[in-house]
Amino acid sequence: PRLLIADEPAASLDPAAGEEVMEIFASVARESGATVLFTSHDMDHARRYADRIVALKGGRIVFDLPCGEIRRHELDGVFN
Repeated sequence: PRLLIADEPAASLDPAAGEEVMEIFASVARESGATVLFTSHDMDHARRYADRIVALKGGRIVFDLPCGEIRRHELDGVFN
């Protein structure tokens, strides 16, 4: 597939298994060139495995930025 969609793929897993699942998605994306779109409440996973983060709060987009451009004030808009 050219697009893989995963809804909270690591949410119900212990931390080691969650990392393993995310590594599998990252490997598939690298090897096949597929885009992986995943949802997560884990900002560490999002920043580690995503190229871009679209943050939502109350059904509205708070920010849509490449991971390297996200600063503390953007995160405060999501979590506060």
